[in-house]
Amino acid sequence: RSPMVAPFAGAIGAISAPAMLTGKPSPRKLPIPDPEQMSQHIKDFAYYLRVDEVGVGNMPDYAYYASQMAPPLAAYLTKAVPQSVPYGKAPITDKMPYVICMSVQMHLETWLASTGYDSMGVAQSNRCYHAAANAAVIMANYIRQLGYNARAHHFGNYEVLIPACMIACGMGELTRTGDTCANPRIGFRHKTSAVTTDLPLAPDKPIDFGALDFCRVCMKCADNCPGQAITF
Repeated sequence: RSPMVAPFAGAIGAISAPAMLTGKPSPRKLPIPDPEQMSQHIKDFAYYLRVDEVGVGNMPDYAYYASQMAPPLAAYLTKAVPQSVPYGKAPITDKMPYVICMSVQMHLETWLASTGYDSMGVAQSNRCYHAAANAAVIMANYIRQLGYNARAHHFGNYEVLIPACMIACGMGELTRTGDTCANPRIGFRHKTSAVTTDLPLAPDKPIDFGALDFCRVCMKCADNCPGQAITF
């Protein structure tokens, strides 16, 4: 429906190949400050990359998917994934202790002007997916240049569950929507990417700004769900 879908899809696809997301770190580890200072530096760099919200957290093991959705054909050809492993069932093994989440917000005035049946939402969504993906790829590569492992996760290639990572990074709360994370400043108007890494960082703590408590008493979504699929 929207002529903007294909251009953004192509641009995101170009930075979704494994070689863009991960790789071997530099063999020479550069000197870095203590974890607190390093975390602030990482956040400053994220803002330099034009993200709107950033957080650092301990990477929850449960936030990793059980297997890769679809490892590339090259992974089988190079025996990185054994040919006996069914397509889409390759286990995720490169788990790391820290996660950096970066959110790009969708323009509020544009959303308020949208009817929900036009292409404005598509344009905003794709723009933010692309911007968040770019930030993750650059951030992960930067960390590898410092001599540490890092893997980017974005709309074109995830190995982690983004809402769980956001909660670990102190960037929001899970609400009754169930599949996304509400940020206290930009709500649900965001697209978020992540970087998992072993770079020593000082994690932020999960936050409670009352979103879940509000959901427990509001019930509008449950009242208005046509299929009554949302429990009271």
